[in-house]
Amino acid sequence: MTTLDNAYGMRCPNCRRSNEIDIAATVWVRLCRDGTDASAAENGDHEWNNDSLAVCHSCDQSGTIREFDAASQPCTNANDDRAERARTALRQYVEARGEVFEDSSSEITDLIADLLHLTARIDQGDDPVESTLRLARLHFDAEHENPEETGRADAASGFIPWQLSSDHETYGDNVGKWIITSADGEQEIGHAVYSTREACGNAIALLKAGQAVIDDWENGDLAAAVRDLDAAVKGARSQR
Repeated sequence: MTTLDNAYGMRCPNCRRSNEIDIAATVWVRLCRDGTDASAAENGDHEWNNDSLAVCHSCDQSGTIREFDAASQPCTNANDDRAERARTALRQYVEARGEVFEDSSSEITDLIADLLHLTARIDQGDDPVESTLRLARLHFDAEHENPEETGRADAASGFIPWQLSSDHETYGDNVGKWIITSADGEQEIGHAVYSTREACGNAIALLKAGQAVIDDWENGDLAAAVRDLDAAVKGARSQR
């Protein structure tokens, strides 16, 4: 699960960062001779709702609070989560050095260099630095091109699981549950709501298997497609 840099569950839908988000809130101010004073107002609350404007100053993306709600955005894939964990570690590393975090590749280089110093200290094997770099590259290559890790597997089929946000006003008893949408998240597929991501994933598998049967019908090569459909049906039934 990705760690957010604010207490309101908000993340930019474009760059997926959460540390430079501004929102347009309604604030009471005290009228003074020389202008206004928010700190002097009797009501010091800051109020906003799901239709209030939000802006990410990391990438200048703008939208509504609803669009910035991390829970309503498409699920991050495993590699996105890895990158965000690394960014959190990088920020802590830079701040531990007493420097201002700039989210730059030069900071990554410094962190890697220090990690290699640590590797040389704790690894007593032959050539620990080269071994660490080689293994890290192998892991990266395997993860970077894996459709299951990048989230392209479902998207390639035209369907993705989408978790509804915690907005009770909009979703009522369905908050936090799952639906199926188009790969771009713009169109809901059907009207079913699923209690878990696994159940939603099984429904997507059923859709894909059914589509495969349709696609193979004209070719007369239905055996494999029917076997996949049978497996998908069994998976979907187990989640009912």
